[in-house]
Amino acid sequence: MITYDELVGLLGSPLKDSEVFEKLSAHNCEHDSYHGRIYHSYQQLGICLLEFLPTVSQPGYIASVSIYSAVHKYRQYAGVLPHGLNWGQSYTEIQKLLGEPFRSSCTKLIPGNQH
Repeated sequence: MITYDELVGLLGSPLKDSEVFEKLSAHNCEHDSYHGRIYHSYQQLGICLLEFLPTVSQPGYIASVSIYSAVHKYRQYAGVLPHGLNWGQSYTEIQKLLGEPFRSSCTKLIPGNQH
C-alpha cells in the first residue's frame, strides 16, 4: 500500500529517485507524454502522477499527484484520505470540512453525489 503521505512526499522530486518508485514499479503503469510532461497512470492503484520532464535549467520532478475514486478506468485509491475526507462525501460536505477553495474549476456537483 502506498500512503497519502508517501505520495505527497514525491512532489518536487524526481520519481525515479524515490523509495516510492520501487513500490510503484511492482504495478502496471500507462505513460502518456504531452508537451514536456509525462502522466504516469497506475489505474489499479487509483493514482496518477504528473512529471515535468527535465530541461536545460531544471531537473525533472513530480508536479502533481492525483488520487481517484472508482471513475473512468481507475480503481478507487485504497489508502486513507487526508483531513478526515472519505469517498462518500459531497462537494458541499467537503467545503464545510476544508473551507471555501481559493480557486476552483468545479462548477457542478458530481451526479449522484448532491447532498
